[in-house]
Amino acid sequence: MKKNFQNTILLSFMLFFWVQLYAQNFADKKHYLIDSLEINKLSSYEKKLIDSSLQVFHTTKLDTVKAKTINNLVAYLANDEIWSQYNNWLYNFSSQRINSISLTKQEISLYINLKALSLNNLGVSLRSKAKYNRALKIYFESLAILKRIDDKHGQGNVLNNIGTIYKDIGKIPEALEYYQKSLALKEEVGNRKGVAYTINNIAIIYRSLGDINKALENYLNCLNILESVSDKKGIAVVLNNVATIYQKQENYKTAKEYFERSLGMHQEINNKKAMGITLVHLASIYEKEGDKAKCIEYYQKSLLLNKEIKNASGIASCLRNLGAFHLRNNNHDKVLLLLNESLDILNSINEVEGQIHTLNVLAKYFLAKNDINEAKKNALKSLSLAKKLGFPAEIKAAAMILTHIYEKGNNWSLAYEAQKLFIIMQDSIKSKSIHESILKQKAKYDINKKEQEIKVLSIQNESLKKDKEIQELRINKNRLTIILISIALLVTLLFVAFNLKWNKKKKKIYKLLKKQKEEISLKNDEKTAMLQEIHHRVKNNLQVVNSLLRFQSREIKDKNVLAIFEKAQKRVVSMALLHEKMYNSDDLKHVDVKEYISLLIADLIETYSVGKKIRQNIQIEDVHFEMRTLVPLGLIINEIITNSLKHAFIDLLEGEIKIHIKQLKNNAFEMLIGDDGIGSVVARQSGLGNKLIHIFVKQLDGTIELLKESGTVYRIVFEEID
Repeated sequence: MKKNFQNTILLSFMLFFWVQLYAQNFADKKHYLIDSLEINKLSSYEKKLIDSSLQVFHTTKLDTVKAKTINNLVAYLANDEIWSQYNNWLYNFSSQRINSISLTKQEISLYINLKALSLNNLGVSLRSKAKYNRALKIYFESLAILKRIDDKHGQGNVLNNIGTIYKDIGKIPEALEYYQKSLALKEEVGNRKGVAYTINNIAIIYRSLGDINKALENYLNCLNILESVSDKKGIAVVLNNVATIYQKQENYKTAKEYFERSLGMHQEINNKKAMGITLVHLASIYEKEGDKAKCIEYYQKSLLLNKEIKNASGIASCLRNLGAFHLRNNNHDKVLLLLNESLDILNSINEVEGQIHTLNVLAKYFLAKNDINEAKKNALKSLSLAKKLGFPAEIKAAAMILTHIYEKGNNWSLAYEAQKLFIIMQDSIKSKSIHESILKQKAKYDINKKEQEIKVLSIQNESLKKDKEIQELRINKNRLTIILISIALLVTLLFVAFNLKWNKKKKKIYKLLKKQKEEISLKNDEKTAMLQEIHHRVKNNLQVVNSLLRFQSREIKDKNVLAIFEKAQKRVVSMALLHEKMYNSDDLKHVDVKEYISLLIADLIETYSVGKKIRQNIQIEDVHFEMRTLVPLGLIINEIITNSLKHAFIDLLEGEIKIHIKQLKNNAFEMLIGDDGIGSVVARQSGLGNKLIHIFVKQLDGTIELLKESGTVYRIVFEEID
């Protein structure tokens, strides 16, 4: 009896141990079909998905059900390494079954379709590892199979993936060709989500080519479709892409809003690759806002995410951005190492657009180190690749760097040609029409959303109206009510008839007024456009004058004459800057004084304060002046600050430039302007600059006096010219 009891206990223990062992044996290839499955690294969702799928797989006796089950598992798994292993299993399983003689035509068609689908998935995996040539070969093999069985839905997806490969390797015409083929097939079979994804890819191409109008139109069209099918992943990607357009147009506030919405959705669905891209963009915006600590934090977060998912392109992008950040902040020790590592990765995966950006940063680094040859070598290679792709923004960036390189090397003819190329590319990218198009497309998107809301409300109102009518019919059954209603209707008809003639007359008046208003509005728009074009052309002409003065001054040996030329250049730059502000402004009558003066001072300090730390003490009230006031005021500031920068800090390593402008009670304005330098010796000197200051003060009906303060400080009281 005791022995039987002991045997029972032993048997129970072994059974318990066997159950526990089976429960933990997640990597059993016979059960899980693949090798090296590390269960501990899977999320709870992935474990449940795999276990539930394999339960169906091992329960069914039908091979077709087994194949469909593994296909669904591949579709829903997010872990690249695991889904690609199950995809390989599906490819081998389908290939073996196709040759079976016992299958029906329907079963053979299914296995052929699954084989093509697994090939397409393999292409996606190869692209993520930057093996573009192998991916293309696999995609075309999948496409051939899908054409043979006339699967247009599958063909549309593969064509889209082929277009993406061509985009990655810089073959833009081929990319657009395959995207258009994909779009046609997806529209034919009614694949709305697929249509949206391909439209998004087309928009990315147009954005790279500098056609912002078409890019934004396609993005917002894509966004409407994705919202109608509630695709969070797709919406997040497109929000990120729209944000990049606002970022390039320097509308950082709106760009930041779109990026943060996109990042929140990516985090919600745990899309780490997309999170990494969005973090890089946000880091760039934080740097623009002056938050350097936040900028570095976001770059590091993005780098860690990309390393976690082994995204080579993302890693290279983060390294480049970190290198550029350290270069801008004069921390040169880390720059070259980061940039070379980025370029090595980009060369290994043949990502041309990334190579262009990294080469530009390398050129800037070598220019800062005065290594002209290396700087020119990198910049020319970047320009060559950018021209090959036909991307205006990248051509513009390379042209600007080459301008600085040639100027530093005293090669003025090549510097002039590079500057011309820069201006052409700049005007093609950033213009008034692009800004208006962005607003127009955004309004179109908002209107579409409102129309959908109105349709829903309209249906609800119609339903409520019908209920109300039914209720009224039930209540108003008695004769007295019907008579009263009849009388009311009769009175209403009489009133309508009496006012019909008057209403017709009112409509005619309204149409006439509306037409006149539209004509006035059209004329105002035409005048505004014409004024902006005038300011634009004046600015360009002044830039040409400045360039001619600079080139001519290089031939002058006399230092006094050279100084006169330099002063003339700065006066021209002062006026050109004002005209640039006017043609970029929505208000052509007034200019933001603080912004204009800050830009002018920054330009003067950059020119004259070599080796010195100059602080800016700028305190300007929120005032706006017209051109007739700003031109003489800007020239006064140019003369005084130029004198300060040239003479006030001769024996000093640092100093302060001061400009305070406020409005007085008598509608006049007071400007305190000067420095805390060595004193007012230069201020009392007579010369052209001093005469010009008094002439411009007189134009403003003003007065000027030298204050008894440390350094040289003027008090100028002036009035705005009507």
